Amino acid sequence: TKMSYKSAINYCEEQGATLVSICSFFENQFVRGITRGIDTWIEPKTDCDYKNYLAGNEPDSVKECRVITDDWDGQWTAADCETEKHHVICSMKAPRPDPVPAFRFSRF
Repeated sequence: TKMSYKSAINYCEEQGATLVSICSFFENQFVRGITRGIDTWIEPKTDCDYKNYLAGNEPDSVKECRVITDDWDGQWTAADCETEKHHVICSMKAPRPDPVPAFRFSRF
């Protein structure tokens, strides 16, 4: 379902998740594979240097949000946060597995 950027953020928060962010080429390819050419909101990650903007399509004062698109090999384009509607992918950390109980072996 397409939704505004704010609705996408709220939807992910309701799921106990966050809007997907991309911090590497491999993450970009993974998300691109999931979206299969459907424009999808992505969250900027401030603690990484990876960016994949289509030339001339970086965010500005009018289009402050980001969308990954398959039209240009998974590159990102700027989008208007208020008026545009796109699909959403939420991301959450995997739960930590229960620790394996320690075993003691004895010689008989």
